[in-house]
Amino acid sequence: MYRLLSPAVARFSALLESEEEDDVETAEEFRANLNDYVRKYGFLAQIVPYRDAELECLHLYGRHLLNRLPRLADGGVGIGEVDLSHLRVEKTGEHDVSLAPEGPAELKGFGDGAGGAKDSDRSLLSELIEKFNSKFGTEFTEEDVLPAFNATKKDPKVWAAAVVNDEENFGIVFDKKFEENMMDHVSTSTPSASGTSVRTGTSSPTSTAALAARPGG
Repeated sequence: MYRLLSPAVARFSALLESEEEDDVETAEEFRANLNDYVRKYGFLAQIVPYRDAELECLHLYGRHLLNRLPRLADGGVGIGEVDLSHLRVEKTGEHDVSLAPEGPAELKGFGDGAGGAKDSDRSLLSELIEKFNSKFGTEFTEEDVLPAFNATKKDPKVWAAAVVNDEENFGIVFDKKFEENMMDHVSTSTPSASGTSVRTGTSSPTSTAALAARPGG
């Protein structure tokens, strides 16, 4: 791999170290464009099944090349390797870090029901329902939305998206899957007393809930 990367690294280094300002700008522009291609292709390849071998090779080549492209010196002074030869422990003072009483205080014990994580999920689910109803003009309750919400959280594709995407892009994946599950749930369930309905073809406002549902979040 190094043998294939070396010619490109040499040409880039020559531009970067040139005294001509245009050459330096060309080198940095190339780095920015290559980084943009590698980042976008890596994301889109998870969604679009590319069949062009040259695009895939360019992505792999560019990803390794970015790691080898040098950067301009930052003005720091190199001092080489440093070995610790002496260590001194010096007393600087004495400080009282004990707790001081400040009057009566209440220490809450364990309560009934779920813990903090569940409470957080419930509050975010309530926010999701409010936004969903406001967007689609529906009157769904927590019981209506919870099955689709839980199904989306457990979906393998949603978990995979959480691993490789940032929060913004993960929210897009979560939104789409949640809307699909919501449509399926509404179509297979009996109509609720409120007689609500959902219009398809509009993206659901579930980004907040998506971040809460993100595995490991």
